[in-house]
Amino acid sequence: AIWRTPIDKPGRYNVYARWVMSKPTDRASNAPFTIKSIKGDVTIRVNMKKRQSAAEYPAGRKQSPWNLLGTFEFKDKAEVILSNDADNSVVADAVKFEYMEPIGAVQPEKGKLLYSDDFNTMDNWFIEGSEGKAKTVNGALQLESTSYKKGVHAWFRQDLPDSVIIEYDMTVHGPKGFTLVFFSAKGVNGEDIITGLPPRDGIFNEYVRNPSLLCYHFSIHRVGKGEWADGANLNKNPGKKLIQRNAVDPCPPSEGEQTYHITLIKLGGKIQIFVNNKLILFYIDENSPYKGGKFGFRQIYLSKVSYDNFRVYK
Repeated sequence: AIWRTPIDKPGRYNVYARWVMSKPTDRASNAPFTIKSIKGDVTIRVNMKKRQSAAEYPAGRKQSPWNLLGTFEFKDKAEVILSNDADNSVVADAVKFEYMEPIGAVQPEKGKLLYSDDFNTMDNWFIEGSEGKAKTVNGALQLESTSYKKGVHAWFRQDLPDSVIIEYDMTVHGPKGFTLVFFSAKGVNGEDIITGLPPRDGIFNEYVRNPSLLCYHFSIHRVGKGEWADGANLNKNPGKKLIQRNAVDPCPPSEGEQTYHITLIKLGGKIQIFVNNKLILFYIDENSPYKGGKFGFRQIYLSKVSYDNFRVYK
């Protein structure tokens, strides 16, 4: 299958694909989408065996989800090719090109170092959740979820400015669990979420459906069953509104230990998330009310993850 379209507005685009097949077992685990952009050809392999999310980008719809293939630059035309060089059937019924910003738009660079933590102590972190463990191990913050019902949550105590670059290393211990990051978290009236809102006990809805709490959250290590088993999602709360989904899992389940370098860039409403220097999520939330606020790590579903080399730059 080949999709071609003229580009009237040169710039960076998010490219999505949508597919529907009768049974997950009929799908390929390595379906190859080749995107032709001004920087050359890039092939993205997608696991179609996993059911897609019940939510959809843009937020608010319940069916027909789009899966992000990546962010690419186009000048006068765009082309996507899906081939059958895969281990099973490949089918896609549509692709979509979403304009993000012009070619050459200024990319944020690191400014002044505002905060850093090498986790000799846990003094900079506030821990929530009654069914989990948090401790420092070999100069890293180790969070372990011991429950399927409640998670363990670590908030950085300082409020961060609206435009920041956050970097850290994440080591996943084994194939289990679910890893999330919350940012720009504050009360609807600007309250400090630690001192100004009622205490929370680790249940997910206390964070994502709490009408008193505004925040974004993203997930990048997802291990489970069915439609939520893999990929990377960016959500907006309250409401757990899915605003971006990448079908390619940047931190897939694996035995042993795997370490990933994560970079979160927030420049006003412009959000970019990198894993090992590869852009996996890019979203521009126009007129976003989410300004500054708290940053936090969350573990659920028996996961154990260590965080190290935490840095926040202006």
